[in-house]
Amino acid sequence: MEKCVICGKGGKELVVSPDYPEKRICLDCLNGLVFSLNTLEKELKPLYNALDSALDAFNREMSKKSKK
Repeated sequence: MEKCVICGKGGKELVVSPDYPEKRICLDCLNGLVFSLNTLEKELKPLYNALDSALDAFNREMSKKSKK
C-alpha cells in the first residue's frame, strides 16, 4: 500500500505530484503545508517590502551621486 512521504499513513486519500509520481502525500499533510506556506508568506511580506524600499532608496542615492 502506498504511504504518505511525510507522515507515513497509508490510504486512498493520497495526492500524487505530476513531477514526482512516486511520491505521495495525504490530504492532511498537504493542507498543513499549504497553511504553513500561507503563514510564511504573510510573515515574510513585510520584510520583503522593507528590503524593496531600502533598495529603492539606495538606488535613488546612487543615481544622485552619479549625476554629480
